[in-house]
Amino acid sequence: MRQSGQEKSILVLIEEMKEAQLFKRRLEKEPERRRKKGKHSGSKGLPAKGLSGVHSTDIDVAATIRANVGYIKEKVEETDQGNSEKSILNVSAGTSNTMTGYMDRPLSEIRLKRYREKHQTSILFVVDASRSQGSHERLAFVKGAVLAILQQAYTKRDKVGVIVFGDRQAQVALPFTKSVDFAAKQMEQLTAKGNTPLAQGIRLAVTTMEQDMRKYPENLHLMVLLTDGKCNYDTQKGQPLKLVMEAAGELKEKHLSVLVVDTESSVFGMGLAKKIAAAADGEYVEMM
Repeated sequence: MRQSGQEKSILVLIEEMKEAQLFKRRLEKEPERRRKKGKHSGSKGLPAKGLSGVHSTDIDVAATIRANVGYIKEKVEETDQGNSEKSILNVSAGTSNTMTGYMDRPLSEIRLKRYREKHQTSILFVVDASRSQGSHERLAFVKGAVLAILQQAYTKRDKVGVIVFGDRQAQVALPFTKSVDFAAKQMEQLTAKGNTPLAQGIRLAVTTMEQDMRKYPENLHLMVLLTDGKCNYDTQKGQPLKLVMEAAGELKEKHLSVLVVDTESSVFGMGLAKKIAAAADGEYVEMM
């Protein structure tokens, strides 16, 4: 199955969020300033979040030297002294965004060890299936993204679920699954209709994620919300947008990782999806 540029870029972002969760989990499991001596395979860049706690034993020295070899040579020639390897490891973790010593470069130049950790990720898509602008594009995107992830599930051990909200309700359109055939069959039944109960969709997502987290506490859990941020209905009393922001705040309080994909296409957009991402302390990307 061919993937669009939109799908590829967002799937890459999902992988980065998984790496950040793994890194955070490893820091939480180990005593402060102590690291396991496990096998590692290859290297990776620093995660977007969670730079505090980075220790020299996490750094892949050889890969870091290779990434900075041109700059190291330049600095060594200028000073004609010093230990280049040592200056690479001189990291002021959690207090600075640059390395010190010979190297005055962004932290993204440091390469971390990529440990051989087996893990499974539960990815929950929450999709606006109302008859609002861009509904066809949203549903087409989520169908492609779900199948693309499941086709890699054998090696990446991921499972995917889908919640849709529209027509005065939110419902689980696809329970968490690894089956490409089952997902494809369920995805074909997705249609856009009715109004936009966005807060209901988020609340159901929280409940669904928590159920899966209790059942599979060792899994990573990610939520991908596709919306333009607009809403006009809720079963609870109150202004719909205020209820949406409260639901987004619950994601933050419960430390649930969320990626908000903004599907708004209007030049005179209201930027609501970005505000939702901020309220949820999540990642944000536009679906161009």
